Amino acid sequence: MTTSPIDLFFSLRGRITLQEGLIGMAILAIAGPAGVYFFNNDNFDQSANAIASAPTMAAFLWALLCVFAMTALCAKRLSGWRRWLAAVFAIPGLLILCGWGLGYFQAPLSPLPDSIVLWTFGITASAAIVSCLRGDVAA
Repeated sequence: MTTSPIDLFFSLRGRITLQEGLIGMAILAIAGPAGVYFFNNDNFDQSANAIASAPTMAAFLWALLCVFAMTALCAKRLSGWRRWLAAVFAIPGLLILCGWGLGYFQAPLSPLPDSIVLWTFGITASAAIVSCLRGDVAA
């Protein structure tokens, strides 16, 4: 059991129950895209050198914060040597974030190679989240 929301989302130590994990992931699933939408507004990017297809720095940092919080939730659901599964979420999540920040993945539904890479990373990360929350990885 965690004692505060800060510990729940930003500490890699401790354990959480399935209910705490589901509630935390639900909060992040809503707050993540909502924050990116809010921070990706043109009002947050006042620089003259901004790239139109890349996200604003505020949106990028918000998404990075959400990826870390999801990684922390995954790590807390697992124990012992199985904590490596949190990296199976974190690595594709960070690669998606870096690609997005550099201006790739602008058309996720197009048959371009960028889209195939995006969906491969996304499916890998999603499968890792499901396994982390269920905690059913064979010991």
